[in-house]
Amino acid sequence: MTTSSSHPEYTEKVAHDAFLIYLDRIEKNIPGSPESDWNQAEDRLRERAEKARSKCPFASMSLGLAPMATLNQIKGIGPSFVAKLNAAGIHDVKQLATLQPDDIAQLESKLKCKGRIAREKWVEQARSLIAH
Repeated sequence: MTTSSSHPEYTEKVAHDAFLIYLDRIEKNIPGSPESDWNQAEDRLRERAEKARSKCPFASMSLGLAPMATLNQIKGIGPSFVAKLNAAGIHDVKQLATLQPDDIAQLESKLKCKGRIAREKWVEQARSLIAH
């Protein structure tokens, strides 16, 4: 489902759900952050999609498609960095795989992690994931 994040309908649905989660959290005085609301909304959407997929009569058919790679499959990128990357405009592995040196420098500046992308070989890992 993460790969759909570049689709406006997906972003709109997650934003709507994240807003509802935010309202519920504020009403119940539960601590949290916009990032955690967004991540929870994405998780809920992913769960609903998986549940719907399990009920689909064609779910067991192989279409010959490889599973889509996600940012957190890259070593060195955990949930908090996925949120930071999303905030910086990187929503999927393909975007990370196509970063140029100037893009990397700007991204590292935004994320305050100078040298980390090269050191942990994020771009190379992303390219490897989308190649398979």
